[in-house]
Amino acid sequence: MLYESLPYYSYRDYLTQRYGESLFRVPIDLELGCPNRRPDGSGGCTFCPENGARAIQTLDAKGTEAQLEAGIAFAKKRYNAHRFMLYIQAYTGTFASVIEQKKRYSELLQAYPFDAISIGTRPDCLFGTTLNYLKELNETLDVYVELGVQTIHNKTLEHINRQHDWQSSLDAIAALKAHNIKVCAHIIVGLPGEDREHYLQTIQTLAPLGLDGIKIHNLHIIKNTQLAKEYLARPFAVMNEHEYAEILIELIRYLPPNLPLMRFATDTPEKEIIAPKWQMSKGQFSDYVTEQMNLRGYRQGDLFEAGNEEPQLPMPNVFECKDGSYTIWNEMFRDYYHPRSGARAQGSELFVAGASLRERLKKGPVRLLDIGFGMGYNSLLACEAARSTALHALEIHAVDQDRNAILQSANTVKNIPGEKLAWPQILKTLHKNSIYASEYFNITLHNSDVRYALAQQKGTFDVIFLDPFIERSNCRMVTLELFEHLKKILKDDGVLIYSGINTASLSAMADAGFCLMAAGRPKSDIRGIVAKHTGPSLKYHTIVPYRDPHGVWTDRKIRQYREQEIKKQKC
Repeated sequence: MLYESLPYYSYRDYLTQRYGESLFRVPIDLELGCPNRRPDGSGGCTFCPENGARAIQTLDAKGTEAQLEAGIAFAKKRYNAHRFMLYIQAYTGTFASVIEQKKRYSELLQAYPFDAISIGTRPDCLFGTTLNYLKELNETLDVYVELGVQTIHNKTLEHINRQHDWQSSLDAIAALKAHNIKVCAHIIVGLPGEDREHYLQTIQTLAPLGLDGIKIHNLHIIKNTQLAKEYLARPFAVMNEHEYAEILIELIRYLPPNLPLMRFATDTPEKEIIAPKWQMSKGQFSDYVTEQMNLRGYRQGDLFEAGNEEPQLPMPNVFECKDGSYTIWNEMFRDYYHPRSGARAQGSELFVAGASLRERLKKGPVRLLDIGFGMGYNSLLACEAARSTALHALEIHAVDQDRNAILQSANTVKNIPGEKLAWPQILKTLHKNSIYASEYFNITLHNSDVRYALAQQKGTFDVIFLDPFIERSNCRMVTLELFEHLKKILKDDGVLIYSGINTASLSAMADAGFCLMAAGRPKSDIRGIVAKHTGPSLKYHTIVPYRDPHGVWTDRKIRQYREQEIKKQKC
């Protein structure tokens, strides 16, 4: 993990606060079945597999005793677990007479000293006798009921064959709360026919209901389900890691800050999934969400109540460069953003001059893609050029995942003497609204992972600025695949300006088909590359480039893959 503190309230933190340490779940399938299935096991919700989404660690265990042993052994070995929660997981945990429920639950609770019990069930399977029993059980140990809500939209519930409406879920939540039983809701993001507005409506409707936990996960299309048949007959969009992370982060921001987030990814075995085929593991995805939320300064609940203020950022370590500009220390990468010669000098001599930006603006409008916006100097100097030229408009699309740096920069950068642009105000507006517009230029900030941001871009660009800061640490920004994409969206007479002379990056650019020339000041710390579609190209020692074939690998995995390829070449 890149950060010690999480930007959301994890279920592990909740359990630790309540019990002194985390409780580990022991999933059990009591084979109680489901009221939504026929006696032969057919039917059911369109997304649900035949095994009722039984836990991986108990798939091969026969009988509850074997499941219990397998679940406890798994948690002890993998997590060094000491205390446990019984989890009635598969199918519908309350789909039986209350007499049968008492018998089955009691047998399990007597077999091991559990601290709590969690029961997965449906909103339409919580009758009065069951509620009374659970209230009685709750007097001796904590009882949690995990309710399959999935969505608040009745049209979707009908489509996925839930056989209950949203009112059933609302009534079940109210009944559980009235019996003083903790209730957790499950929802699925990406159900057929739903989009961002549907997910937000579901979260915003559930948020004020006083839930004790929430599970969110993206839709998995699992083999041998009705949904799989629908998908194979007429494929519909499913979310990759970046797409799901973007909507998930927004949903988390609308949750109450004290609502435990139980999970936001699931453990369906790879061999069972038709789509989506992810490359990130569950742990890598969790780290990615944490990274992105922290970089953007987002926290769970910061959109739950209107008027929430942005978190106060610590003042960064500021360094004055030789040209009188200021740069700041990046604590994550342990380095300053700019060379000693200066942020303005680099922006002016390498990026603006290397792109012949003023000459381009004299001829017509310019579309500029600024990847690695950072403190904003390169784009702001480009805006200065557009204002001083005062002939044609400059349209900038700026990409950076570190939103915090923009606000820190607003308190650091200074206007160029004699110029009229209010740089700090531009940066503050971008930080707040992601858009700044004026007569001769406009900037749109895309605050996300570069690969997701590029996937959202439309059209081509006259100029591309690429400043990866520290190439090895941000190698997702310098892969062969990224340069191939940039070549496709760069106009025939366009130019890419790259801040760096790393041979791996040069190799990736050349392999992508770019012609490369040196730019900046020779024998100084302001050096880079001008890349074009055609023209002469400098000579350099070719080495193995960074690769990201699926467009979602972490920086660490990209580095590891390259190291493996280098070893293969040496063998």
